[in-house]
Amino acid sequence: MAEPDGAAIYGIWHLILGACSQQTKRNGWLTSDGEQTGTPWGVEDLQLKFRRPEKEIKRAIQVLTSERVGWIANREVTADSPPCDTEGRKEGIEGKNGNGGFVPTPSMIRVGKIFKRRETTKWTPQEVKAIAAIEPINEDDFKAIERYYGLSLPQDSDYRRRDLVTLLNNWNGEVDRARKYRHNPHNVI
Repeated sequence: MAEPDGAAIYGIWHLILGACSQQTKRNGWLTSDGEQTGTPWGVEDLQLKFRRPEKEIKRAIQVLTSERVGWIANREVTADSPPCDTEGRKEGIEGKNGNGGFVPTPSMIRVGKIFKRRETTKWTPQEVKAIAAIEPINEDDFKAIERYYGLSLPQDSDYRRRDLVTLLNNWNGEVDRARKYRHNPHNVI
């Protein structure tokens, strides 16, 4: 915090901790699955995920990996590491497809199908921000939500979210509810 941009660095640190806390394996690796063998998160990944400028991310990583601070250990990416998949997310967020139209990411398509949304329907900035906050989404979580939201439930006991952004903003709670319902479908949630 003694640095002139200390608050921004500390903020990036907390964003990194938050992203890591959503991984299925919490081994401390800044990768797609939290494992050493997962796809590493680069500066561009973090920039897209956190909606922060590249310069701010680079500066935070520089300080956080420095010997003086040492909160993050810097590891080299080997030649056989899988490449980062930022292009699809960038297209879905920025809407690049040659004519400025919207191109959804695979996660956007899957979540959109829950609400019977066409793939060509453009997402609002709030929806894009909400899905970016929970990506990468665990496959088991996705399956639980898809199964739960695909059920026909009595209207008087249907407490599922009614719109996409509300589902995304309450994702972890809905995953818990979906799993709880799966194990005890007669219990009103």
